[in-house]
Amino acid sequence: MKYLIVFLLQFTALNPAISQIKNLKNDSPYPTKYLSSDDASLTLKTLTIAPAYDNVGGIYKTTAESVLKELVSADHTLAYSEFQWPNGLSIRDLRIDAFDEKPQVVQNILGLTKSDGMIAVVTTKSPQGLNVKMTLYTRDKGFPLIDLSYQDASTFELVKFKDILKNLYNALKQKLPYKAFVTSRRGNKITINAGSNSNLKIGDKLSVAQIIKINRHPKLKFMTGVEKEIIGQIILSKVEEFSSFGDISFEKEAGVIEKTSKLLPPDFIPYLKTEISNGKDQPIAEAGAVEWVPEPPPQFGKFILMGGASDYKLATVLTNGSAYDSGNSFSPTFQLGAEIWLTSQYFINFKFDQLFFKGQNSLTGSFPQTLNYNVSTIDSLVGYRYALDGNFWGPQLTVAFGYLAKSTQVSNSSPTAFTSLESSGLELQAGGYFPITEKNDLGFGLDAKFLLTQRLSESPVDSGSASPAISQFNLYGNYLYKSNISLKVEIIFSSLNASFSGQGSRSTPTQSVDEKYTSYLVGLEYLF
Repeated sequence: MKYLIVFLLQFTALNPAISQIKNLKNDSPYPTKYLSSDDASLTLKTLTIAPAYDNVGGIYKTTAESVLKELVSADHTLAYSEFQWPNGLSIRDLRIDAFDEKPQVVQNILGLTKSDGMIAVVTTKSPQGLNVKMTLYTRDKGFPLIDLSYQDASTFELVKFKDILKNLYNALKQKLPYKAFVTSRRGNKITINAGSNSNLKIGDKLSVAQIIKINRHPKLKFMTGVEKEIIGQIILSKVEEFSSFGDISFEKEAGVIEKTSKLLPPDFIPYLKTEISNGKDQPIAEAGAVEWVPEPPPQFGKFILMGGASDYKLATVLTNGSAYDSGNSFSPTFQLGAEIWLTSQYFINFKFDQLFFKGQNSLTGSFPQTLNYNVSTIDSLVGYRYALDGNFWGPQLTVAFGYLAKSTQVSNSSPTAFTSLESSGLELQAGGYFPITEKNDLGFGLDAKFLLTQRLSESPVDSGSASPAISQFNLYGNYLYKSNISLKVEIIFSSLNASFSGQGSRSTPTQSVDEKYTSYLVGLEYLF
């Protein structure tokens, strides 16, 4: 009886502490949660297929849609959802290759179809062959996540076209930044949505990662990489064809691994273990060895540096009928330029060209006999780029508007032989670029410039009012030597013709001036 009373007194004393411990208990056994909107937007459970597009009257359209629907329906990790246009839109109102510029429309489609992602296919037939572009859009702001393309100069058959679509679909899935994801957790037991079909086997160790951030191309918006954090590891204990089961071997905090947690593939690169010995057999590190990191793709624009020579000719006709000319067939020339990509379609271009030389004074009785010439051109443009096959690096047409200022400075002579000329005006430029290789690393382009408004003045004397006509044609070739360095050759044909009327300050007025030169340049573009 004595011991029973003591026990009851002790239990009563401890009961408040026990109550406090019970009150501190969290109803959830896994209180820690790692949340990331980027991670959630990459969880693909349902896909919809946008209406396909081709430029040959729908020959490839039906095949593309049926093949993709079959692929998604047969994919055990995904469910297919029928496509729906939002707000009464149709393919007549919006071609699917414009989705990159309409992320809000993509988000509306994903909301209507209750899908996590959408695949769009654009097929174009051109002199370069067949180009197939496949793009995956996700709920992450409606931006394109993965953009793949295939080009072949000889493939046009529908049978081969189906194989191309299957290969692009498989490559697209391989580019996802995870192998599979967790479908359920019970205690430390895990189920995932991949199995032997994904080359998994019993004993594989899968790292569990949280996607912290999706890194995107600043202009084209597709994924260039992800930032992730390893939060745990799973060891597979049972592998079926389309699912696997495993145990958590460790996790960063209790309960951090949960449904939709992303799993990384087990096939990491293995390295032989190096043991430190007494120094006789130690491997010697290569001198100057540094860690390799991939070069970032060009994102903002390019700088241009070129040099060469020009064949320059200047001819003048006076009102008294006399004519004389000057020039130099090898005038040193250089060019500096820059292009800024505002978006994948709009750009700003700046360019400065200069050539200088000494030429003979062919006006009888004029001194000095040798004149110094300095010819410079500055133009700035705002333009629009249309990608013919939807590929930023592929064939494209451009149109741009801007301002051009040109100056031809000539040494003073007595009596005046050639006057210095200053011209300017609003310009229109039209052109295109056309790759000639499958990798789009080699191609040629051409541009034509015309002045819409033109002004010309002379110094130190003038011949009255001028009516100028200025034009320029460029023909160039590019070779992408590295991801950020392009080698370039260019030929520039420039022409200025002006006629004069009225009275000026020149004793014998000029009737007309004809300035022409052809520049041959080589150099490089640095893409950044």
